[in-house]
Amino acid sequence: MHGWLYVVGGVLYCLSIVGVIIGLPLLIAGSSLLKAPESLSLFAKSNSIDDLQAAIKGQRQFFQITGWIFIICFALPVLLFISMLFAVIFNADMLDQVSEWGKRLPQPSLQSAPYDDFGEGKEI
Repeated sequence: MHGWLYVVGGVLYCLSIVGVIIGLPLLIAGSSLLKAPESLSLFAKSNSIDDLQAAIKGQRQFFQITGWIFIICFALPVLLFISMLFAVIFNADMLDQVSEWGKRLPQPSLQSAPYDDFGEGKEI
């Protein structure tokens, strides 16, 4: 059952260009998880060690792929946060310069406004 969820989720991710990065590993993980129960049922009937190894290999591949996806999905936001933090820290001087430039700009005087408080024109 869970294998089908991963296959369908992988296909849905693959519909977008950026989603292919996560969709293909999910698709591969889901298909390997779908093959594992078949190998286990063959092992139960034949008692062949090759069928048991195939089932364990399919489950191992599933857990490895989903483990890497899990690690990447948690590490990526942390790396993005750290990079934004560095950008703010190292560009703080530039932000100070921009605020200084804003203070040097001429400020409009409120006395020369052509309208009074009610939006009607004044005679100047």
